[in-house]
Amino acid sequence: MAIAEDQFHIAQIQQFKEQFLQHYVSLCMFALRYVNNPEICQDIVQDSFLVLWEKRENIDLNSSIKPLLYKTVHNKAIDYLRGLSPTITNAEEVSLLPDLEELWDNTFMEST
Repeated sequence: MAIAEDQFHIAQIQQFKEQFLQHYVSLCMFALRYVNNPEICQDIVQDSFLVLWEKRENIDLNSSIKPLLYKTVHNKAIDYLRGLSPTITNAEEVSLLPDLEELWDNTFMEST
């Protein structure tokens, strides 16, 4: 029985490697649409593959996992961008924001 389990595990690794080789570059390009940093994109794609590897027992690696990979990369890219967004923590920071009425007038009303 151990031999059969080892062969199954080896087959799983091979199937996952094929998916990795097939989709890695296109997933990095997809991530670049969100994150304009190739190194961060590579990290996002690698993390996405890791997530799917950890859930491999629930995924049919014989079929294409492309849609799941793209969704995972999308979600991880959005999570990354959320981590970059500044948060306003006190009233002083709010006062540094531009006056929206003035911004509107300066941007749009002067051109009319």
